[in-house]
Amino acid sequence: MTAGCRSELLTRVRRGVATEPDRLALDAHLGTCASCRMSWVLALDFDAAGAAEPGDAELLARIVNAAIGRAVIDLPCEGAPARSAWLYAAAASSPGASPTASTAERLFREANDARRAGRSRRAIELYRALQRGFASSPEATLSLVSLGGLLLHDGSPAAALAQFDRYLGVAGPRPLAVEALYGRGRALRALGRAGDEAQAWRRLLREHPGSPYVEHARRRLAELGG
Repeated sequence: MTAGCRSELLTRVRRGVATEPDRLALDAHLGTCASCRMSWVLALDFDAAGAAEPGDAELLARIVNAAIGRAVIDLPCEGAPARSAWLYAAAASSPGASPTASTAERLFREANDARRAGRSRRAIELYRALQRGFASSPEATLSLVSLGGLLLHDGSPAAALAQFDRYLGVAGPRPLAVEALYGRGRALRALGRAGDEAQAWRRLLREHPGSPYVEHARRRLAELGG
């Protein structure tokens, strides 16, 4: 994301508290900002619970697949036109949608495809190659959260924690900050670092009080004794 990006719009839409002007503004912004389109796709893809409305993640996946020639879109007839508009906008130039993608975009697309196909080892290799070869690219920055999630699921919480911490240390807007904090808390739990885990959940509650992970954070804090 660039300095002028409207990351707060993505946050409000994902939380389900966006106004109609918010949705229209996000629609317009996603039409011009490839970085935010990628952020939006990953935000939904990171955890189904993060979808702003029920069914958005599945719907967006079908739109993305159609954008790269894999499926025919069958959108529901009901719902606000603006919502469909920003879902289309998010998918229109998502990783894999452009036949003239750069090498960084190709690596990002291939890694995402491998992850969705359940080929986690291949996805990890591709994300690492992306980070090594194109460290300053927006794709590499976003991949920190995706790779962190894969490493955590793969039983490597220390490596996962490093990825989440690198993302949280990035300067400027961080549209996947809440996902990184959620992953950070889970990684710390797996490492048995109860005190640090509690701090992570308190930070999530403080900085993202309306996120989809609030109940999980509260439950873990209660289990940890506050």
